[in-house]
Amino acid sequence: MNKWIIRPAEKPAAKVKLICFPYAGGGTHVFVPWQQLLHQDIELCIVQPPGRGSNFELEPIANMTQLVDALMLELSSDLDSNYVVFGHSLGSRVALEVVCRAINSGYRKPLHFFASGSPGPKLPCLDKSCTSLNDEQFIQVLKELNGTPPEVLNNMELLELFLPTLRSDFHLAEQHKCDKSTLVAEHMTILSGKQDTISTAQLDSWREFAVHSEIVLCEGDHFFIHSHSEQTVLMINQKLKSTGVI
Repeated sequence: MNKWIIRPAEKPAAKVKLICFPYAGGGTHVFVPWQQLLHQDIELCIVQPPGRGSNFELEPIANMTQLVDALMLELSSDLDSNYVVFGHSLGSRVALEVVCRAINSGYRKPLHFFASGSPGPKLPCLDKSCTSLNDEQFIQVLKELNGTPPEVLNNMELLELFLPTLRSDFHLAEQHKCDKSTLVAEHMTILSGKQDTISTAQLDSWREFAVHSEIVLCEGDHFFIHSHSEQTVLMINQKLKSTGVI
């Protein structure tokens, strides 16, 4: 069993693999419900970095190069097939770095790149620094962001277990800034919640990484992939149909 890449339902005959990269602190729970809504020709593959789920016993990785090194080993067979990627927030940055590395290593490009909930990768991922905060201040930021499950935030014992992973992910997000202009896909869909604070100009800066790109504003805030998950998945199905992937 691969603890790094979770496949809720293996589909050997699927036309394409959808590789999903979670946001800071996120895990497989973000994407597992999508399985019921995805088109039958799509196999769902969820990246599970160290420090969460069945990978909880592994030390979280706070360095992007080291994380990409590890993911390349775990994703090699998937990157050698027809695949698309979906990354949300920090996950879109990790997805970009994995795809850039894959292309430079001779793998094919993804058939579609979904960049969700993040300013373009040449811009800061976060609008303020969090890693220098003490635990109390950091937990308050988590509550304001509204992306950490309440059962974690309301259980101090559980929260203390997850703090190293959360801090590691936020460090990744704070440190990431891309200085390259690689065409990572023919088609890119750039997603953002209508109530998120990311500006159109910040979203536009993703466009240089694809030949054809489109911005789609979704109902909801930064975590619209939770509050409007059904609409998000149906949009993925529709985009992959319209571009001939499925």
